[in-house]
Amino acid sequence: MLTNIKSKLSTLLETPFVQNILARINRKNAPFIGAVVVVLLFGGAYIFGAISGMRTVIQISSIFLAFGSSALVGAFFGYYPANQAAMLDPIEALRYE
Repeated sequence: MLTNIKSKLSTLLETPFVQNILARINRKNAPFIGAVVVVLLFGGAYIFGAISGMRTVIQISSIFLAFGSSALVGAFFGYYPANQAAMLDPIEALRYE
């Protein structure tokens, strides 16, 4: 199942339309895109509060907590498997693949 999803995703990313879009998003546009995402998130929270009648409050401590916990989880799940793989003998690791 995972192989099927990988092949579909790679097929999608190889289409000329998607490659054209990804080629236009370069490093000089990345800060602008990041700013747009932040504005949309805060705007979405404001609009949700206006429509639902509930008051939404985004505290800076919750932003730091979310960023810190996601960075910690990402660092652990990136470092631990890489460390385990570095300890293996390459021949033995390829034998069981």
